Amino acid sequence: MKSASQAAIFVASIGVRAASAQSAATPITPNLIASTVDSLTQVIQQEYFDVPVAAKVDAALKRASAGGRCASAATLEELARLLTGDST
Repeated sequence: MKSASQAAIFVASIGVRAASAQSAATPITPNLIASTVDSLTQVIQQEYFDVPVAAKVDAALKRASAGGRCASAATLEELARLLTGDST
């Protein structure tokens, strides 16, 4: 699905921008992980051009976060990798 691929690229670009604000090796907390996922899903809902795909990406990110997939991230770099690894 081309739209899903485009959504994954969009998510990746957001992750890179967010992670660049701090050192990639900066330790992170569960609260930072949760707020990052929340912020990312808000941006996707507001900015992504394909509304149905945005909804799927939003749901996938929330499922991954609720399922503990992001909790294993110890650094921003790891969090970005986990968030962009599967957004469909």
